[in-house]
Amino acid sequence: MRIPIKKLCTAAVLMALTVCATAFMSFPVPNMQGAYVHPGDIIIFLSVLLIGPYAAVVGGLGGFAADLIVGAGVYAPATLVIKALMALACYFIVRMKPDSFWLRLSGMAAGALVMVAGYFLYEWVLTGQLAAAALSSLFNLVQAVVGVVPAWLISPAVEKLHLV
Repeated sequence: MRIPIKKLCTAAVLMALTVCATAFMSFPVPNMQGAYVHPGDIIIFLSVLLIGPYAAVVGGLGGFAADLIVGAGVYAPATLVIKALMALACYFIVRMKPDSFWLRLSGMAAGALVMVAGYFLYEWVLTGQLAAAALSSLFNLVQAVVGVVPAWLISPAVEKLHLV
């Protein structure tokens, strides 16, 4: 399978933007080791509109690198998988009718739910404490809103750019 060079370059730029938005524009969550809220998911969701399923690479590797940069390396392996699955969940819904404003919201919400569920399971396995995983999920719900709402609102403008 050949990937067009324009799509590959766009993916690389989006991955760099994801790393920057995640690692350098993040706010740590108090009393939660390694947890932080960031606008990186906005880039991942918009990547789905621009490069389709390749956004899984943008989300997975971008989030993985950001976790390593901010010192949350214990979450990096989970982030690699969770953010890739988040992008794919969004893509599989959005691809049905990419110009539907409501399907975009549904796709992004599905991706966000994958993220919340993924980190819940990882936190539960990591700590062995259901209560800690549930508390972590509350902050991941905030992260979901931070990612979905702005991405959904600006998605029509991004799609009109026809970058790829």
